[in-house]
Amino acid sequence: MLSALALGLGTALCWGTADFFARQLAVRFGFVRTLFAMSVASAAVLVTAGALRLIDLNPGEFLVPLLALGLLNTLGGLVLYYAFQHGPLSVVSPIASAFPVVTGLLAIGAGHEHVLTLTLLCAGAVVLGTVLVATPGNSSTPPDPHRRRAVLGALASALVFGLMCYLLGRYASRIPAAAPIAVFRIVGVLVLLVPVWLLPKRTASGNGLLPGAAADRKPRALLGLLRSPLAWAVGVLDSGGYICYALGTRSGPITVVAAVAGLFSAWTVVLSLVFLRERLRGWQVAGLALIFAALLIFGLRS
Repeated sequence: MLSALALGLGTALCWGTADFFARQLAVRFGFVRTLFAMSVASAAVLVTAGALRLIDLNPGEFLVPLLALGLLNTLGGLVLYYAFQHGPLSVVSPIASAFPVVTGLLAIGAGHEHVLTLTLLCAGAVVLGTVLVATPGNSSTPPDPHRRRAVLGALASALVFGLMCYLLGRYASRIPAAAPIAVFRIVGVLVLLVPVWLLPKRTASGNGLLPGAAADRKPRALLGLLRSPLAWAVGVLDSGGYICYALGTRSGPITVVAAVAGLFSAWTVVLSLVFLRERLRGWQVAGLALIFAALLIFGLRS
């Protein structure tokens, strides 16, 4: 139990720190480039760790469904990183972390789980907490359209990742936990390569790619992004979180690991408050507490 708790905590720290770093990259380089660089780094780490060698690449049973889920995962990553780029991290990260509740509701709707009052209460608490967190701090100022779109992006990512995890659950018991993520990251690299290549020129003076870099269509600009230590830190932390999660599920109850790991956005919020100087109103703090409590109770439900 203790090792499972420690690995769940390691998962939360890895994912929470990865999201914090990803936000820095998304603001500086753009959300599409950031997701591409993270996917390259994460794929390299997972493939090197042997994740793909452990999966039965039967085209009909595993490979084709995982490729399709990889497209869904890439879509979720795009809207999540869009939210990171345009919204306060302390607001969008907790909203996006509510995807396990979406997965649970889908399982109930499909008849795979019984309708539990506790599950519905957790879902209602997440919705109420989201409303509180997304409410602006100053009603006298005009609403920020970027912030509103960022909140919608965070909600969309929760829905997309919730659907993806529900569909992935059909194969979870037959393949190693890290194997689908390696496939997803490779799909992300292939899907995003063309958009990244065709993005218009952005330089460092305009929140662009690299100091003194040429247009983004130049191969050296893409290589320069991939040499960014921060991009590799995001990829390594993202992969490390999945590896910790996989090891944790083998050493203890999965409910404990999932519940602790599901609080990764709490660490992201702490980092954003300390280093980004983001500020929250009292009702937003109450909304965060409501979301985190609902996720913890949902993860530990029997």
